[in-house]
Amino acid sequence: MVFSKTSGLAVYLQITQKIIAEIQLGRLPPSTMMPGSRELADSLKVNRKTIVQAYDELVAQGWLSTESR
Repeated sequence: MVFSKTSGLAVYLQITQKIIAEIQLGRLPPSTMMPGSRELADSLKVNRKTIVQAYDELVAQGWLSTESR
């Protein structure tokens, strides 16, 4: 994923939009386990807090749900 710091949209919201798009396209089917925040942050080369914000936003919008292990 490539993120634009000049788009006027926070990076966590750009990540949120890309994950929503993947869900809508069926590339992330229901019950897909998302990577941990540290793992995704490392792979996207962003701060872990950015991923936590994106995940929190996705949960708030109803796109993701959390389960305890």
